[in-house]
Amino acid sequence: MGLLDQQFDLTDSFFEVEVTDSNLLFHLNSFIGEQNWQIPESYKPKSLEAVSEKRLLEIKEKSHLDKNSVSLPFTKASEIGNILTKLFKKQVNISGNGSWYPPGGYLGWHTNKALPGWRVYLTYAQEPNRSFFRYQDTVSGEIKTAYEEAGWQMRRFRILAEEPLWHCVYSEDTNRYSVGWNIIF
Repeated sequence: MGLLDQQFDLTDSFFEVEVTDSNLLFHLNSFIGEQNWQIPESYKPKSLEAVSEKRLLEIKEKSHLDKNSVSLPFTKASEIGNILTKLFKKQVNISGNGSWYPPGGYLGWHTNKALPGWRVYLTYAQEPNRSFFRYQDTVSGEIKTAYEEAGWQMRRFRILAEEPLWHCVYSEDTNRYSVGWNIIF
């Protein structure tokens, strides 16, 4: 069964799946292929401390977003948006540009609570188990880390203004690429 044949339960708050649809993969891979992947001189890799539980507590006190990534123009937005609209049977909008996380790259703890709803992230990891999505479970408060497999995967999760999902991403010693979408209801 292909990705587009699956039924998605939008009552489940967190979902991950490997991207296997050939049309979607074609557009995603062409996004990676068209980029000039040169690390800017100003780029400085960061340690895992940047996405630690200790750092989460500091960020919650200061409400400060820190990141270490390279923003990229996402030229395949309309093609991929059309595929995701068919998949979820809901309109989707891109939530920014694509992001490249070179080794040591990260997006620090944040919630996106200003724009509640569903988020879909299409993420590519060059190597398995070298990059991750980390979040604080909204019920238990436990910090959970979802390591990424090599290749493209889709992650979908819910953002509630009254119950924000604290989350961050990190790329240890590999390249990680992602682009985010909002599902419109």
